[in-house]
This record gives sequence, C-alpha cells and structure tokens, in this order.
Amino acid sequence: MLPFLQSSGIVEEVSRKEVLRHWIRLEACEEPEQNITETDDERDLLEILVDQADGASHHLWNPEPVAWYRCRLSESQLRNLRVIESPDGIGWDALTEDESVISAAQTIAQETVPPKATAAVDLTKVREKAREYPTNSVERIILVTPQTLASPRIVDGNHRATAVALSLLSGVRYDPVEAYLGIAPRSQCNIISHLRWKIRYIFGGQM
Repeated sequence: MLPFLQSSGIVEEVSRKEVLRHWIRLEACEEPEQNITETDDERDLLEILVDQADGASHHLWNPEPVAWYRCRLSESQLRNLRVIESPDGIGWDALTEDESVISAAQTIAQETVPPKATAAVDLTKVREKAREYPTNSVERIILVTPQTLASPRIVDGNHRATAVALSLLSGVRYDPVEAYLGIAPRSQCNIISHLRWKIRYIFGGQM
C-alpha cells in the first residue's frame, strides 16, 4: 500500500462504480433532471458522467486506475494535495508555485491572483465555501496518483479543497475531509489531468 494511504484514516477499497455515482451526483447539480437511480450498469454510468463533464472525465476511466480507495485526509495531506494540472501557467497552475492546495489558498488570501487564474478558478465559489466550512460538510474529493511518493493530484474538487485550505489559513480548526483515491500507472496521471483541464477550459467549465 502507498505511504499516502498508510497515513490516511478509514482506508477502504471501493468499486469504480461507487466513484462514478459520486461524481455523477456532483455534476448533476447542473443537470438535476439526470436520474441514475435506475441504472446499475457501469458503462451506462460512465456515459452519463462523460456527457455531464463535457467528455473530460473519459480520460480518467480509459485506461482506468488500477484500484480505488476511500480515505480520510489528514490536515497535512489536504494542504499538500496537488491541484489539477494546467498548461502554460493558466488556471489553477497560475495560483501556485509548487502545485499545492495550500499555496493556491495563500495566493487567494493575499489577493495576488493573476488574471490567468480566473480562466478556470471561480474565486467567489472558493471564498463562499471557505466561509461555510466546516459548518457545511465537504463532498469527497476525487484524486489520482501514480504509484510514487508524490502527493495525489485533484481531478475533481479543486474549489472544495482550496476553500478548506483558505479556512485553515484564517485559523479555522481542520475538520477531516474524505476523498476517493485512484491509483494509476505513472504514465497516465499527467496525461489525464492535462486533458481533463484542457477540455473543461475549452467548454468553459470549472473544477
């Protein structure tokens, strides 16, 4: 087991279907008419997610991570999560010098956000979620990591994770956040995060 999982709480292996349903439910906030309760076929769930996420999530599942886990993040793990990869210093990449969530939160807190960041980052959403935390629970973040010692990269939940980190900077006590972690071959991780960001940026979506 990866050291990241060994130091996490309530580690439990889960099915890809569970992660699909979770992500679809989050995406369905924009398309509430979508009903997934009647389907139990993994391929159907994947099609629903691909459609709702503008095709971006396709790269997370084909080829797919070798295993999925549900875990509880420590404060240190949350702070050091890597934001979704963004090309050419645009979007989330423009917020952080070291790719970490806490660095992105510091940029927002210091009000030094560069214009290139707002292409993919909804600063209002981050600040609103930060004010609501921890009163309002944080939906599970979806992470992918290669089989290395590097911190996992966020593929869904960048706004949520950064909002928590922003709250921590203001002195709010950490209330553990849960996540789904997909373990993928190293060669896949940069590709899937890059493509997912690029497609979401083209379609005007935010993560």
